Amino acid sequence: MLSYSTDSLDADSDDDGLLDGDELFYYYTDPLDADSDDDGLLDGAEVNVHGTNPDNEDTDWDGLTDYYEIYTSLTDPLDADSDDDWLSDGEEVLYFGTDPSDADSDDDGLLDGDEVLTYSTDPLDTDSDDDGLTDGVEVNTIGTNPLNADTDDDTISDLEEIIPGNDGFITDPLAADTDGDGFDDDTEVTAGTDPTDPDDYPGAYTPTPTTSETGLPLIIITTCLIFVSLCSIYFRRRKQ
Repeated sequence: MLSYSTDSLDADSDDDGLLDGDELFYYYTDPLDADSDDDGLLDGAEVNVHGTNPDNEDTDWDGLTDYYEIYTSLTDPLDADSDDDWLSDGEEVLYFGTDPSDADSDDDGLLDGDEVLTYSTDPLDTDSDDDGLTDGVEVNTIGTNPLNADTDDDTISDLEEIIPGNDGFITDPLAADTDGDGFDDDTEVTAGTDPTDPDDYPGAYTPTPTTSETGLPLIIITTCLIFVSLCSIYFRRRKQ
């Protein structure tokens, strides 16, 4: 059993804010050491102010000392995961560089823990694959791969597929051949066909139009033009 030569005339021999008797019989701290766990906080401050364990430098076992959490990372020394993002405060500070007080350090719509543990995306980069779509939008809204700028491998980026963009079409970023005609979207765009129309594909037969924009059969319009032309020739010759 440990014995301590405390000051019989001083109720708090180490002036840490705790009575010697309380240190010995209640908190099991050293009545002659103001900071029993050497975490930078007085035993009395841990007990009376912060509620931390004066005999454990890392009360919540998250890898950060109580002092560091209170004065540096500004996290909760009693909560191993202050922002509830599935990563401990220590993991965020020591390994990933994320903000232990912000569940979504890059504000992309995904929790830091989900980015690290589930999707393998960068919790410090809003758009991990640099395709112009945030990781959160890809995962939660579109369903595309936040680590692949061209999820369906049709050589058209995910962003280009969901907006008219440069090619003028909105295609399916999850299907290389949006209209299912056997030609991938990029092949159709390059060939000048419509990647959203299964009847319009490279090499498809395009019948010669039989009606004009007015809806009249072209044969009638052609016949009328010939008749007008002949009449014009006839009247010009008569005048001669």
